[in-house]
Amino acid sequence: AEGGRLWAADRLHLRSLTDGQVIDLQGVLPRNVAMAQGALFVADTIRGLLRYENDAFVPQIKGKLPSNEVLHLAEKQGKVWAAGNGFVAWQRQNEWEYAYNSLIINPVSLVIDPDLPEKAWVAAAGQIVECQGLDQCSVIYDGQCNISAMDVSAAGELLVGCSQSASPLRLRRQDGSWITLSTPEIEKINAITHFGSTFRGIANQNRLFACTPPERFTSYPIVLRNDYLTSPTTAAVLTADRTGETWVGTNKGVAAYPAVVRWDGETEQGRKVQTLSDMAGYAAYLLEYETVTAIAIDGGNRKWFGTAAAGAFLQSADGAEPLQAFNENNSPLPSNRIASIAINSVTGEVLIATARGVMGFVADATAGGASFKEVKIYPNPVRPQSQNVTITGLAEDAAVKITDAAGQLAYSGTANGGTLVWDLRHAGGGRAETGVYFVLMLGAGGEESRVGKMLIVK
Repeated sequence: AEGGRLWAADRLHLRSLTDGQVIDLQGVLPRNVAMAQGALFVADTIRGLLRYENDAFVPQIKGKLPSNEVLHLAEKQGKVWAAGNGFVAWQRQNEWEYAYNSLIINPVSLVIDPDLPEKAWVAAAGQIVECQGLDQCSVIYDGQCNISAMDVSAAGELLVGCSQSASPLRLRRQDGSWITLSTPEIEKINAITHFGSTFRGIANQNRLFACTPPERFTSYPIVLRNDYLTSPTTAAVLTADRTGETWVGTNKGVAAYPAVVRWDGETEQGRKVQTLSDMAGYAAYLLEYETVTAIAIDGGNRKWFGTAAAGAFLQSADGAEPLQAFNENNSPLPSNRIASIAINSVTGEVLIATARGVMGFVADATAGGASFKEVKIYPNPVRPQSQNVTITGLAEDAAVKITDAAGQLAYSGTANGGTLVWDLRHAGGGRAETGVYFVLMLGAGGEESRVGKMLIVK
């Protein structure tokens, strides 16, 4: 109460017990109501602190997501989108902007237009919602099927998968028309990914399929050399890496399939991903005791995995070497239950959506191109308190050598995509001495090079 005015709330309305004014809550779930400086404020369960003005409830905390429960993340050309129950959002200059949308209920998939990163599609409640910007969203598909998966190819074709349907795959062409694909032996689609214009997916729990719309469709049982991934294993997520290899996440770890799959009726080329083990003679397999819920590929083709109960993991490009692990105990990760992972290809930031919020982590890999961009070396000069130096704008997988002024080699390495991070340690293990250092950069094809310079102060 303020100025003698008293408010009360029920599920649908705010009521002034002083003068009888009634305000429609518009979906707000109030935990508390207060008057301050003549304005009405509401503490909403999902949207945080709201101010009532001009017949609308306006969020007062800017730059944050409206809810901790983000179900899906996606990235394209440095634009990161997020979708949760009742909202879509995107990240601009490290701050989130969002819009509420009653069409987006329990979203199952979020994908971004490959050419227009301000345009995205959200699959939710049996519909596909197309958003051209945050505030211009409309239903483009209501096919009376339970949508279970969706992806968009490099050509801009949208493939939609349904569960429990005689015709579970629907394709939206670039002109906006829809066709139903013939899919013998397939009744349920669990996940879809793409590499170029070809789609791959998981169907019927234990089958993989390949689809080059609209003519070619093939499917084959998920069988590996050691019977890994056969039923009752459930394959739930997959993505293609930068070489076209398909990585499959299951409730018993990870498997990988080559860019060109060959099925001879008995054996499949897929492999159960083996990891390095400290125990001689023991074959350890990647996350074999975990349910994998998310997979993302960074600019260096390294693999990020999210799990249902153990947090997130970064592995080398071939999956064999563990590089980092994030969980509630060793990082700011708010929950070990991972819903989605997206990587900003421009900045290298890794966004991990959990059951209790989103964590951002600035990694040391960005998407590189065939040529060098504007090469940046920072910090420069390197002060005593600096722990590393970062070089960005490199051609993909460029070779980098760093020498002192006398030409002695201090460091040699390969970029992770378009970025390289040096920990300032020379080959002997000690920190680099004070002086001027030259950075020699050579593109993977050997046809393009750059030279940089930096000052290190020990």
